[in-house]
Parts: sequence; structure tokens; C-alpha cells
Amino acid sequence: MSYKFQKGDAKLGGAVDAQALSGSLAASALTSLDTDDLSEGSTNVYYTDARARGAVSVTDAGGDGSMAYNSSTGVLTYTGPSASEVRAHLTAGAGLDVAGGEFSIADLGVTNAKLAADAVDGTKLADDSVDSEHIVDGAVDNVHLANSTISGIALGGTLGALSTGNGLSMTSFDGSVAISDLTIDLDGATLSVGVSGLKVADGGVDNTQLAADAVDGTKLADDSVDSEHIAAGAIDNEHFAAGSVSGSALANAGVGSAKIAELDNFDTDALSEGSTNRYYADSLARAAVSVTDSGGDGSMAYDSGTGVFTYTGPSASEVRAHFSAGDAIAISSGQISVDSSIAGHGLNVSSGVLSAQHSVKSIGITNATASYGMNFQSGGTISSTVSVRLPAIVSGTVGVAGDLGKVVMVKAAELSGSGKVTVACAGSSTIDGPTDASLDIESSAGAVTLMVVSQDGNGIWAII
Repeated sequence: MSYKFQKGDAKLGGAVDAQALSGSLAASALTSLDTDDLSEGSTNVYYTDARARGAVSVTDAGGDGSMAYNSSTGVLTYTGPSASEVRAHLTAGAGLDVAGGEFSIADLGVTNAKLAADAVDGTKLADDSVDSEHIVDGAVDNVHLANSTISGIALGGTLGALSTGNGLSMTSFDGSVAISDLTIDLDGATLSVGVSGLKVADGGVDNTQLAADAVDGTKLADDSVDSEHIAAGAIDNEHFAAGSVSGSALANAGVGSAKIAELDNFDTDALSEGSTNRYYADSLARAAVSVTDSGGDGSMAYDSGTGVFTYTGPSASEVRAHFSAGDAIAISSGQISVDSSIAGHGLNVSSGVLSAQHSVKSIGITNATASYGMNFQSGGTISSTVSVRLPAIVSGTVGVAGDLGKVVMVKAAELSGSGKVTVACAGSSTIDGPTDASLDIESSAGAVTLMVVSQDGNGIWAII
């Protein structure tokens, strides 16, 4: 006796065994299955986010900033260089200090070696901005001096215009098998009726009693067809509805490795992809990773369409934003220089080079005539009296003396015993009024500063 079933004719429980599924699997048999019906092997494994994320890594090779990768989430994190990392690449050169990214001129940063010859004259020297402790004995000699002067214009025209402080500030599966909608054409068949519905008695219906296509689903009670009712090999592929045989039903029915081994004739190209066990694709792998740009200089971006990570290093403006200019320092387009605004306070600034404007002269430890500007004694110890003559004042018209505003500063050398330095007028010049007056310096650290001022159109020396 044999049966003919149409596709979708009846529901089958777990009564399908290996004998019932005789023959070989054809490629067309796989069209109703997908990867969700096939367990994962040890070689051809299915795609997972974890596997994709574990296939990439990040190496932070050092340098500024950092790069990290979380293989659990697939997130790459880039942190741009910090201000301290950027500043670590810059140091202060001679005469400059740097703190917290701010460059400034160091205390005593302008040394003898930094001054150009003839760099210092009197026109830019503010009142009391240069004292004896600022000058190193023997640091400046004649080779470095320009015969420049301090003009009255630089100092303001009158003594009343002068002020102090003008210098530098430092700062699963469900297991069912179902075939539906079979019909039974009753033609003298032996049937039995039980509490669970209409059932075919064992051997009650043979092939001659059934019309073609006589049995449909309305004539069979649930679970009424068992394995002994089905002829060996009677069910082939055409009797199964799509998706009606699940993996758990095959396993429970005893379909073992002999049948599964026939799958060796196929590969994954013959099997449709399921919704859980998915095949690898670049788009899946690229969607499994992402980038977080957590700020700082530079940027990090990720194109999930192409899988390209793009890192852009810090721009010049981002790096420069970590630096600021202190007193007497200027920063423009990344160039750090001495601020030209300090010119006019005893200093010259030309092409970023800082130089003094006053004449500096070494007059030794014997009698000498001073020059306008700075005069210092060096070369030994004075044990007697040494005379230093002031320059003869050149007068101009009334109210405008020729040497008006010019300054002479004399710093004494080391004195011993009764040694002293006398600063005296030349010719008929006066100091604060008296003619031929003089000043005595009796301390090794002593210094005196005088300026030419106007009195009735004539210049006189004033102690400042």
C-alpha cells in the first residue's frame, strides 16, 4: 500500500525517520531552508559582531595624543594631544622664559652678547630704568657701543613728563513537522471513530479503496497518521510544504550523520541566509565598529560605508591656541617675537632683534671725560681720587637746548681706602645751578645719573 500526498496536504509530527527519507538530497531541496536550519561547524563559522570586532585591533605607537579600541563594543577612541604634550616640544631659548605655554623675556635675559654694537643710546631710556645692579662689570666694551644719544623727544620735553616704570616687566527551532489540507474520499474504507476524532484503522484502507486525491486534511484527525501507515519511501520532496520540516523534527526522527553527510555535496552558496546565522559581508563588519572623537586637537572620523578611518592631526591654529604672549612678547601666525611696543623705553626692536639704545662706554680707572649715555669704570681698584669730567653742554636757542634731555650715568669701580670718584662739570657748565660743582662717589657700588635740562635757554646738569 502506498500513499500520495500533495504539498501542504497534512501535518506530520515527529514520525519521520531516516527510512522515510530515502534517496539523496538535491540542490533544489535547499531552497526551502536557510542557515538557521543548519548548525554551525568548526571550520565554516557564521558571522557575529564579536568575531568581527575581535578581528581588528589598535596599536598606539606613542607620540602625542592616544588611540584605544574596545573589542567588546567595537568602538575606537582617539584623544588628541593635550596642551602639556604640545608644549613639551617647545623650549625657551636664551633670554626667554616659558611657563604654562606663555613665553616671556627672562629676568636679565638681555645680556652683553645680545646687544648689537652702538645699540644703546639715551633717547629710549626711561627715568631710573637702568641702575648699577643691572650692569655687569666689564660686560660692555667700546666695540659694542654706538655713539648714540638720548633725545629730548623720547623723554617728553620736560621733566614733568617723565615717570618711572617704563622699562621691561617680566613676567531556536520549534520541532514541528506539519502537512495540511489532505482530503479522504470515503469509498468503502474501514474507518474508526474515537474520542479524538476520525482515524484510519490499522490496515483499514488500502490503495483500491481510495480515490485519487481522496484524503485531505479535513478527513484526518490530528496525530492519526503514524509511521506504520506510511510505506517506505512514499514521501519525497514534492510532498513537503516549504518550511514544514524543522531541524529538531529530523533529529527526533533519527535522521543521523549518514543523511547529514550528504550535505558535503553542497556549500553555503546553495543555502539561503537566515536571520540569525548570517553570512559574512563587508557591510556587516563595517557596521560593527565605530569611532568616538572625544575632543582635543585634531579629529578622527569613520566612514561605515567604506570602512575607512580618517585621522586629521592638529592644525596650526589648534596648536597655537595653547600659547599666549606675556609682557613684551608678541605672537603672530605662530611666530614668537619681542613686542615692538617696548621700543622707546631704552630699547630698539628691529626684525625681532632686541637691543639697547644707549651709548655704553668703559672709562677705566684714571681721569677721564664721560660721554652721553652710560659710563662705567673697570680694570682694577681705585685707592685715590679719580676725576670724571662731564661733557660740555651744547646749547641751542631759547627754550631748546642742543643737548636738552641727554643723560650721563657714571658707575664707580671698586674703591679701597680713601679712594673716590669725583664727577665734575666741564668749562662753565653748572650742576643744579652752581658753576664748576662736582659730585663724589665714595662707594664701590655707587653711581650717579645727571641730565641736561633747560634754564633760560641754557643747559644745566640736573641730578636725577
